[in-house]
Amino acid sequence: MTVALRALLQEVIDYAGLFPPARLSLSEAIGNFAKYHSGEQAWMLRHFILHANQLIELADFKEPLATGGPWTFSVLAGRGREISQWPAALHDDLQGAANFAEHPIAGSSVAALEIALPEDCPADEVALEHLIGKLLDELTGTGFGNTRVFIEAGRTSARSRLAEILGRFSAANRMVGYKLRTGGISGEAFPSQVELAETIGLCESLQIPWKATAGLHHALPHDCKELGVTMQGFLNLLTSVVLLHGGQIQPETVTNILADREASHFSMSDTQLLWQEMGADIAQIEAGRNRFLSFGSCSFTEPLADLAAGGWMETLSQ
Repeated sequence: MTVALRALLQEVIDYAGLFPPARLSLSEAIGNFAKYHSGEQAWMLRHFILHANQLIELADFKEPLATGGPWTFSVLAGRGREISQWPAALHDDLQGAANFAEHPIAGSSVAALEIALPEDCPADEVALEHLIGKLLDELTGTGFGNTRVFIEAGRTSARSRLAEILGRFSAANRMVGYKLRTGGISGEAFPSQVELAETIGLCESLQIPWKATAGLHHALPHDCKELGVTMQGFLNLLTSVVLLHGGQIQPETVTNILADREASHFSMSDTQLLWQEMGADIAQIEAGRNRFLSFGSCSFTEPLADLAAGGWMETLSQ
């Protein structure tokens, strides 16, 4: 295990075993996370992802929640595709999360919130900014004003407007971050390498912390014949973020890194990360990871297996 690899992958995976395509039961997902959380590669894990309405069920799992140190949860809040239903659902979810935060189990905590805007959210930037402001006020009112919240656009066309709005709130010291969906159960859910490069560049230029979710099971790009799409590589994504944040590359180079499928082009030592001849030292890797915080994955073992197959990790812990 090199120092650069450890810095690059430290707490990078939010475990989302409850969600497609895994769709595990809460009991199965908690059992897996308990095993991973106390295992050899636990340093790669960040939060356990679940929906706010599932928090009440955690009372049945006090024993596994006591394994591997205090668990942290990233909680999904806000349901419904229509804005007419969304505020009430969001309010109920935040109240449920607040109730759990007041009575945590085995030292666990709500460490982050993930909120998807409704698909029919306002297209007008002023109206959308007003909606985000009201959302953040509700977070403060329920005790989550200092909890990181990642906000996902309800539709693709709203991504850039949302990022610009979040950039303004972030500059005002609000705990906001951007969330990009990088996969799902249909081909439409997977962004192209150009779209992903645009997001990487946008979040860097606006200085927004962000995360991704779904579709990043593989270290390098992988063609999914079933869906007819290219699944992006998490190693490519992380390398792009780090090198762009450190000023080693220009934005137009990001797409080249995202498309690179040659494992030998990505190397890590105890002093630096290299893509071909472009490098970042340990401090620059850590700084880049403060820009991109994590990605949600319904599998923990698949990313590990890809890292081992590519020669970046010598051992594989299940």
